[in-house]
Amino acid sequence: MNVGKIVYKRIDSILKQFRAIAKQFNCAVLGLAQLKREVDSRSEKRPTKVDFRESGGFEQEATVMLGLYREDYYDKQTTQKGIFEVSVLKSRFSSETTVNKIV
Repeated sequence: MNVGKIVYKRIDSILKQFRAIAKQFNCAVLGLAQLKREVDSRSEKRPTKVDFRESGGFEQEATVMLGLYREDYYDKQTTQKGIFEVSVLKSRFSSETTVNKIV
């Protein structure tokens, strides 16, 4: 078995454990994932569900997936300084949407 498959299975196992804990204790469990590096090489930098594909079963196991984006991180000339977007990439309870937040 190659290293990629081992990592995928391990992350998948951890995500299932997170879900079991959330169910057992009736609470939210927050898991964080680093996005694929390809985000930096494409023109649209906002995260999508596809960016989580190699992070184990994140997309399958998550009840809600959020993506964070700051325009001023990528474009120093932007007028959107100090604002970040929170995008609901997946939700079993509502539709996908984006909310702007001022920091």
